Amino acid sequence: MRVAIVSPYDPRPKEGDDPHALRGGVEEALDRAASGLAARGHEVTLVASARSSGVEETPEGVRLVRVRRLGALFRNPIAALGRAIPEDAEVVHVPATYPGFSDVLLARQAKRGRATVLDYHFDVHGTSWPMRAAAAAHARTAGRLMRRATRVVAKSMEYARASPVLRAFPAGRVDWVPNGVDLEEFDATRPRGEAILCVGRLVPYKGVDVLLRAARDVRRETGAPILVAGSGPQERRLRDLAESLKAPVEFLGRVPRDELRRLYAEARVCVLPSINSQEAFGIALLEAMASGAPVVASDLPGVREVALLSGLVATPGDPEDLAAKLVEAWRAPERFGSPADVRDRVAKEYAWARVVERLEAVHAMAISDAGGPRS
Repeated sequence: MRVAIVSPYDPRPKEGDDPHALRGGVEEALDRAASGLAARGHEVTLVASARSSGVEETPEGVRLVRVRRLGALFRNPIAALGRAIPEDAEVVHVPATYPGFSDVLLARQAKRGRATVLDYHFDVHGTSWPMRAAAAAHARTAGRLMRRATRVVAKSMEYARASPVLRAFPAGRVDWVPNGVDLEEFDATRPRGEAILCVGRLVPYKGVDVLLRAARDVRRETGAPILVAGSGPQERRLRDLAESLKAPVEFLGRVPRDELRRLYAEARVCVLPSINSQEAFGIALLEAMASGAPVVASDLPGVREVALLSGLVATPGDPEDLAAKLVEAWRAPERFGSPADVRDRVAKEYAWARVVERLEAVHAMAISDAGGPRS
């Protein structure tokens, strides 16, 4: 198959090359999917916005086309990504991440008669009044544009049933293709430490402020160090809040990948305290469990489906319940099985090889549904 995958931002920004790069879980997942499909013999082009234009052949055999980004509006990249999609692409894979970017791009590709796959990562929420207004407008108009997709992939079928946008799609056109994890990258054999680890960008929906409000109770009951690995626009506010609450939390900032692997491998429990459905999955949960650590996460559609493989869920936004679940998991991590058991549960459905197989099947169905391969 000839596959074109569109990434909002460059999944492989060079160090210091793009100060406005926004490489998050979406970009990483698209990069992994592209590499996995190329390894299975498909011709894959990955189109992304970047500081400057250029074409690169990745070591995995993906043609990475960077399109110069003129700016961003509500984090929507302003770049002519559609023009960089190869004319002979049989299927175009577009993530539903930003209002005004994903839906318009997909609708234009569908209008040209291409097979399209909408990769639905999360419902859009706003934190400021302009973003809330944009999110509300997106909810009203997105369904009409997105319904032009040949097929839709959801990270969780539970999330698909709960999402006001995805509920509008016929069930027969929605397929389950979760995020994946590279099991070989993580180590489940090291001795566990005592720490409770939270990994993620410091943005409102991640709910790190809830963890800060729970931290004193957790520390009193366990004595465990509580570590937050990640950076983001809320970092200064969260550090100030921690100081005002006298929360016993250590902010590590953005840590190198090797250091992050060590933190996962030595954590006793990992936590994801997100507060709304913009958190639809939680890649950090997979990485923690691939390292053998049980997890505590918010009881949200999609998130709980992953967390309950080897962990507990707490009421979103409730510091007392979060503290109670963290103490429970920290005191008896063996209830979730050995680190090898935790890792094996993740491997069955979330190893990248398995995820790419599912995605390959969806792309083939999309081409068939749209009328067969393009010449």
